[in-house]
Amino acid sequence: MALKVERYEGFDANLFHEYEIYKNMTGCPGISKVYWYTIEGPFNVMVIDRFEVSLDELARGAPIDIQTVVSFADQMVSSNLNIHGDIDRLL
Repeated sequence: MALKVERYEGFDANLFHEYEIYKNMTGCPGISKVYWYTIEGPFNVMVIDRFEVSLDELARGAPIDIQTVVSFADQMVSSNLNIHGDIDRLL
């Protein structure tokens, strides 16, 4: 699980929009599941699934080998295809 927090700025806040997007994409492979969104005091709070390692965390460690880059690219393309339906709409 991951907890995302931002200072409350009304419903124009980025986190609220991010929550709506995750909620609408529930069930898409490669997309985190959102569990909860609320306003707590001066903060917007969202709880989502957290994948084991983010690309950013991986890049901060040892150099990334080509097999890992190709694997991430494959996962990103697959997720994109699932979200958009088919590649023709992307072009």
